[in-house]
Amino acid sequence: MVIADFLDSLGEVVEDEDSLRMRNDKRFCMSADNDLSLTKLKVYTCYRLVGAGYSLESFKDLWPNQLGLIDDVLTGVGIDGIRLRCEKRLDSRFDTAFKEYINYVGYASMYIVAQFTGMRPGELVRLIGDVCLEQDSQTGFWLIAGKVEKHQQNLTAIFDDYWIAIPIVRDAIRASIILSRLKNNPYIFSRANTVPSGKVPLALGGSGFDYPMNKFFKGFLSEAEVADIDFFPYMLRHTLAFQMRRAGLGLPFISHQLKHFGELVGQVEIGRSFSRTTLSYGEIGEALSTGGRNGSVDWIKREAETEFIKGSFDPDGNYTGPLASEHKASMQKEFSGYMAAGYTKEEVFQFMADQNIAVINVGSALCYGKKSESFDPSLPCIGGLRCNPSRCRQAVVTEAHAPAWKNIYEENKKKLSDPRFEHSYENYKAAMEEARVVLLNLGIEVEE
Repeated sequence: MVIADFLDSLGEVVEDEDSLRMRNDKRFCMSADNDLSLTKLKVYTCYRLVGAGYSLESFKDLWPNQLGLIDDVLTGVGIDGIRLRCEKRLDSRFDTAFKEYINYVGYASMYIVAQFTGMRPGELVRLIGDVCLEQDSQTGFWLIAGKVEKHQQNLTAIFDDYWIAIPIVRDAIRASIILSRLKNNPYIFSRANTVPSGKVPLALGGSGFDYPMNKFFKGFLSEAEVADIDFFPYMLRHTLAFQMRRAGLGLPFISHQLKHFGELVGQVEIGRSFSRTTLSYGEIGEALSTGGRNGSVDWIKREAETEFIKGSFDPDGNYTGPLASEHKASMQKEFSGYMAAGYTKEEVFQFMADQNIAVINVGSALCYGKKSESFDPSLPCIGGLRCNPSRCRQAVVTEAHAPAWKNIYEENKKKLSDPRFEHSYENYKAAMEEARVVLLNLGIEVEE
């Protein structure tokens, strides 16, 4: 949200619509808290550059004409005097908090690019913002062009030096390009300070990743929590590998994304080979070689499925709907039987995952409490968000559905205050109230 908020406040198009929606729904306003505007950023850039020894001619194009002549503001006094003049013209502060905010946008951009590409540190530090993105002429996909650092001798025609640039990554790169002007440094992965006049811009060194990543984490974690992470440069590659395997992606796909081209196993063609190196990432090798945890074939993927099962079938969970108590009682009865036999609740969840229960959501018949003889053909059930107590007397809503209902509540609440949707005010209010009731019955508080 930091990047989407930054770009939107500057009037830039935000590619990642999900981040923008979350920013609006959650009323995330870091840019507003720092009084960010395009004019302020331009003046701040000029202030940073003149402080680093650059001539006015080198950045005169940035100066907003409505603020008067650039010479009247940026000459004749020291850097502190220039700052005070700029603040007076803008009626806004260039204090430490604003500098830290600008730096944080840069740290967030570095994290997003590193996390969602899985590039090696040596590959990341070569990225130059305004030239690294390319759009494929055949597919239309946006790609990051870079140089693979290892195993060049093993490259074949199918292995390239490109990484897919999803919308959030493209937004991060655009934010980096904007910040590169005030740093006078084209590298995405670079220090936050402005490069002094006459000095050569440099990218971060291989050991320089810890600082920006830890600063990013400290934006939402405590000092102790950040220390517990014990970040190291290759951690983000391991995290991406873990999440890709968790989503059920195959080893050939993961190998290609991580650019593991050494020690290939299988046929050298797309989707038919993978690198043994990939097995050492994200605990994938452990999962495959040991059969996973608790006897699972692939515990990484199954853990994601287990999360869903806990939300829908936990005997101690919260449910809402006329037959919610019956569903919960049914779960408690079944679980008590297993637990009486010596199994733990966690083990029962694992047994359910083995039966692929997690792949079933809509149409799981929770609303009938497993009583097939009481099936009511008059209920026109289509599942989804219409399956709730306000729409159906049989509905059972579980905690697994809470995020969707919260989104419905926030989306309609936002539209209530938008004059463009005034003609449908009552409809949005009714939908918002419907979602509110469902969430409250699940024990989830919402902002009125």
